[in-house]
Amino acid sequence: MAALLEKSRKASEEVESSRRALNAAAAAVEESRRTLQRLDARIAGIQEVNRSMRAKNDAFAWVSAHASEFDDAVVAVASRIKAPAHLEGLVELLLGDDLAALCSSDATRAGAVMDALVASGAQGSASILFAGVASERRIDGPRLLDELEYPADLTGVLEALLGDVVLADSLDDAVRFAETGAVGVRYATLDGVVAYPGAKLAVNSGESKADGLLARERELKELSAERRAAEEACAAAE
Repeated sequence: MAALLEKSRKASEEVESSRRALNAAAAAVEESRRTLQRLDARIAGIQEVNRSMRAKNDAFAWVSAHASEFDDAVVAVASRIKAPAHLEGLVELLLGDDLAALCSSDATRAGAVMDALVASGAQGSASILFAGVASERRIDGPRLLDELEYPADLTGVLEALLGDVVLADSLDDAVRFAETGAVGVRYATLDGVVAYPGAKLAVNSGESKADGLLARERELKELSAERRAAEEACAAAE
């Protein structure tokens, strides 16, 4: 009798243990699904903001929608540049609308896009970059471009657009460079003061770049990695 009771007790414990394990697995699956829903919502929100940027005017929207018809290798510039978080705002300031532009394989294909854009009658301003050939500039001081990560096929266009920018430690340095720096070089501070030697000092203040295009692209990559991990966790729990 005692042996039967002991056997029954162990069986009950095993059943209870299995029930708890099933409940824990179900909770883990539910939590993973909630995480996926949260990530999907955030990713969709960021993508919608980026789409709205590409539709800022008819010409810009036309290029975004049709450039791939003329060059199947066209790429979005912002998605392929990685800047340290503290430099994202400065890169956005210096590149302006070019950061949201597409980059074509060469000038010929970019020209075909522009020709079709003009023929379309779409109104507004737009640009398309192209992967040119530009040698690295020999400039004294820490170049902004050397702090960025980007693929080799963007080297030429980024050298042309940012290769002349040297990082200045302070506004005082920027002012000094404005007076004595080499012509053809821009000196920029982290807070957005840009010195053009012998010509001018410029600043674009009052705009937060904490949620700028580069920051959003960085967050998209981070969210995509989180989503893959959540999918794996959900699959393992099931």
